[in-house]
Amino acid sequence: MERTLRFLSNFYPLSFYRLDYNYSTGFNFATAYLKRYSLSRNDLKNFNYETAFPLTYQLYFNRNARMANMDQYPRWGQNFSITYRHTPFENKAKGEILSARTVFYLPGFVNNHGFQIRLSAQAGTGIYEYINDIPLVSGFSYYKYEKIKNTLLVNYRFPIAYPDFSIGSLTYIKRIKGGVFADYQNIHKHKEAVPKSFGGYLSFDFNAFRYPLPDFEFVVKGTYINDNTATQRVVPTVSLNYTY
Repeated sequence: MERTLRFLSNFYPLSFYRLDYNYSTGFNFATAYLKRYSLSRNDLKNFNYETAFPLTYQLYFNRNARMANMDQYPRWGQNFSITYRHTPFENKAKGEILSARTVFYLPGFVNNHGFQIRLSAQAGTGIYEYINDIPLVSGFSYYKYEKIKNTLLVNYRFPIAYPDFSIGSLTYIKRIKGGVFADYQNIHKHKEAVPKSFGGYLSFDFNAFRYPLPDFEFVVKGTYINDNTATQRVVPTVSLNYTY
């Protein structure tokens, strides 16, 4: 299958500082044109060969305390984002979805520890009815599908050690961090505060080959799926991230 895609986006950000807080706000508008051709099969039913200019609007506002070098999260923070998508120029592929994301940061039990609380919700119709436009819980692909209206993440992160240890010229390990988390799904349907999944993780911050940038993070994560339909209860994962 081949496809033609054209994309247009306009982004209007604004950032400023006041006392000990960083502020950022902005508006984003995007659209695209997609056409599929040279398909291997031509007997597909209800298949959209063309999607003409779906529109996306996003509005966000963030307010976060400035972080010290050893902090895991901002000591205090409030982040809000609203996104709306729809297809006003389509006759068959009609639909719309409204989603909202919020992230709050709170101080932990000890200095440099921190809480992250992320609450997200969505409502879609038409072609967007089963589209997920919000963060999903850890291990979501290991249990029976359920239409998702909202998710909640409670995450606690803390530093473990600052070894300043090098392995020859290969890598330089700066910091070891740990954390625990609990993920909730469709909290409006459950009276009990029982997470859909929970677990912990260990991460290593390091630089490679004696270069100060990029900063790498190697993460080992273990997730327990708290669902009777789960095909696998314990899900181990590893990831490698980098930032400049």
